[in-house]
Amino acid sequence: MLLLKEIIALISPQKLKNIKLLGGKNSKVRQFYQRIFDGSIEEERLLPEILFPDASNQKQSYADLKRATRKSLIDALFVVNLDKYATNDQKTYINCVKHASAAKLLVNLGIRKGAITLAKKTLKKAITNEYTEIALSLSSLIQRYYTVNSKNSKKYYSFTEIVNQQLEHLNKEIKLHNYFSELSIKRDTLKTGNDIEQFYEQYFTFALKNIESTNTLRSLLYAYRIIVDYYEYHADYENLIKYSEAATNSFDQKDYPIPNVGYLIFYSKIIPYTFQYKQWQKAEEQIDKCLTLLQKKSYNYHAILVYRAMLGFHSDQYQIAYESLKMHQNAKLNSPLLQEQWRMIEAWVMLFAGWGKIKLDDGKAPNFRVFTFINNTPLFSKDKRGNNAAIQILKFLFLFQKERYNQLLDMSTPFKLYAHRYLKSEITARTRLTVRTLCAIADEGFDKKFSVEKATPYLNKLKDHPINFLEQRTVEIVPFELVAKEIFAQL
Repeated sequence: MLLLKEIIALISPQKLKNIKLLGGKNSKVRQFYQRIFDGSIEEERLLPEILFPDASNQKQSYADLKRATRKSLIDALFVVNLDKYATNDQKTYINCVKHASAAKLLVNLGIRKGAITLAKKTLKKAITNEYTEIALSLSSLIQRYYTVNSKNSKKYYSFTEIVNQQLEHLNKEIKLHNYFSELSIKRDTLKTGNDIEQFYEQYFTFALKNIESTNTLRSLLYAYRIIVDYYEYHADYENLIKYSEAATNSFDQKDYPIPNVGYLIFYSKIIPYTFQYKQWQKAEEQIDKCLTLLQKKSYNYHAILVYRAMLGFHSDQYQIAYESLKMHQNAKLNSPLLQEQWRMIEAWVMLFAGWGKIKLDDGKAPNFRVFTFINNTPLFSKDKRGNNAAIQILKFLFLFQKERYNQLLDMSTPFKLYAHRYLKSEITARTRLTVRTLCAIADEGFDKKFSVEKATPYLNKLKDHPINFLEQRTVEIVPFELVAKEIFAQL
């Protein structure tokens, strides 16, 4: 009750009555806020003249308006309810920040006793949830109170111990964060492997020492990120999966809500390598874990869902690809590249439905317009390194499915020339060999015996080039060996 009385003495009923965070209905601040919210704002260089046509100093008037609006909106952060769309961990953090700020503000205004009570309650929550910076700030505030105002040596030393503990945590968190950031920067700037190797070894050794359960979430997050990056850099994918799983297991040991992003970082690291090792059950588990943590309308949800569709094709569970496509349908994405990737997935689903490998809900044969599909993938069509070749492979397969053999014969020679010109690198070897396989079938007039005989050498070479999911994820939605198998079955 003491704290309530002290705050109410500070904030009188008249002050509450006069709270107008954005001014009145017709105030400049309210109008400016509404224009930004509606998206009807003009180019900023024109705004001083538009908003202040009669002002003697239009630029100064506009700068004052921006400053007033910014102040009002920052004040609003502490009044409006931000919990509606927040996760549990975000709600806890928001309340901690507000209460910690209130305690500091009250101390500054001379309301110390009630403020320290609030600070202690908030400190307990900050320590429980490992908000190190907040905990350090509040424990330091309380420590100073018992030095200057209370002269209570027992409590002073008690909070001094907390200060030192939180300072140790914070130093470790900052050090690990800096190491991780430095590695990210150095990978892009250092010229030779030897230059970065020494940093990896130093930071990796330090990170390994800091994955004990007693460390804070932030320390664990960056320690494991350094370790996983180290193994990825050294192409040790078994340890990459092992330590990614260890990271998420360490998060599970915490008895407070963990931000989803921590889990997502490591789940998304594991998924490509489970594909690489054909660990389909583990891949499905990781994908499902990711999807449960993401909002269905978000970009990341549909980016991870791509893996689920691919899983269906690569694990011979084709219906999963169709189910994933239905989960994606009607999504509004702001990423043209991701939109085109889903159009690719839809094309593959319709192709397999045409072969009777996928059952559509309406039970009807698909009526897929392949040339409309090509027109709707302009970005992928410009990618001569791989995605355009995947589109042309789909075009070949749809024409074959519709038995348009004359068009395929006309397509064969330019398709081979395309592969020779644009698909020379090791990264595109699988795409090149698949093109040669399809062209060999066309060159032999779609005769099964001769087509298989001519295409087999290319297929054998294809087996010598395993799929690289990190490089060819958008290209090889369906494994190219499966393409050859299905087309041979249709001859």
